[in-house]
Amino acid sequence: MSYPQGYFAGGFTGAKGNVSSIDKITYSNDTNSAQTTAVLSQARQGAGGVTDTTDGKGYIGGGATGSNINNPQPSNVTDKITYSNDSSAAVTTANLIVARFGVAGVSNNAGGNGYFCGGGTSVSNSTNNTDKITFSTDTTASQTSANLSSNRGYATAVNSKTKGYISGGMTAQNKSNSVLATTDILVFSTDTTSAATASNLSEARQGASAVNAIQNGKGYFAS
Repeated sequence: MSYPQGYFAGGFTGAKGNVSSIDKITYSNDTNSAQTTAVLSQARQGAGGVTDTTDGKGYIGGGATGSNINNPQPSNVTDKITYSNDSSAAVTTANLIVARFGVAGVSNNAGGNGYFCGGGTSVSNSTNNTDKITFSTDTTASQTSANLSSNRGYATAVNSKTKGYISGGMTAQNKSNSVLATTDILVFSTDTTSAATASNLSEARQGASAVNAIQNGKGYFAS
């Protein structure tokens, strides 16, 4: 079944702090609307997202809670969005193994799983941990063979049908010269990750946006 839609979940607004709201964009008419039936179980920003296009589900994992953006509190909570009825719910079996924010997510729909990569554990520390979520069972487990080549949060990710690319990020929010251009490639068939200098970003940056053109074998990192 095709699901011609996408979802924007959570975030930091400034005046209201972290929010739990979810918006849905309909591709056929380029319209966006708030989904009152789908809200995050916990208001947060910097969560990672993976999607199961086969069964029509999305998973939002980790993120930062708290009202002070300069003192983010890492979360391990994972929520599941069901595309067929625009509903969402916390799924404790899918919670991240290490609580963190600024998480990068890549999806392996052929293999029926996704990966939550890296993330910040505090304003001064980050992790290279990668967790693997199995879509059929809604379960998450640590996948040490897929850990990033360096600790970092707020990296950006794209994926092809066989590989994920995790690029940029920062080692800590309160350290100068901590922003990276590094790109790691995660090979889905072997659950292994390695640095790939030929794929590094043209300049070091964190929190970039990214889009996939999977059928054309391309991905784009912007801003």
